[in-house]
Amino acid sequence: MKRKWLLLFALFVAAVLVAGYLLIPVDEGRITQANYDKIQAGWSEKQVEDLLGRHSYWMSHDRMEFAPTESYRQLLVQDSNRFFWLGWSDEDQNEIMVGFNQDADKVSDKGFCPSPLTSWEKLKGRIKRRLKAVWP
Repeated sequence: MKRKWLLLFALFVAAVLVAGYLLIPVDEGRITQANYDKIQAGWSEKQVEDLLGRHSYWMSHDRMEFAPTESYRQLLVQDSNRFFWLGWSDEDQNEIMVGFNQDADKVSDKGFCPSPLTSWEKLKGRIKRRLKAVWP
């Protein structure tokens, strides 16, 4: 009888550990309202990337690329008056966009789009990503 309770307890602890691993986020992430609020007009591109990490995409008035490339720099050399945006997004679909005026290479505008996902959808996505990491 004692052995049965010990086995049930061990199974319960294992289930709690697995559930905790799948459900609890590892970290809050960088794409948050709090980090968005820290970005100030006049910040350099480097200051923003120090806070948010490498950008996910960039766009200008006539072009957009969904990759953290430096190809926007070539366009800026050709047209120094070009205004461009760098964007950051996370796996929960939160997004921060920061507009830079090339003349000064400083932040001139910014925007934050919170995730449209419900808490349940975020949880399902997190579980799916964790399971893929464990069993690819």
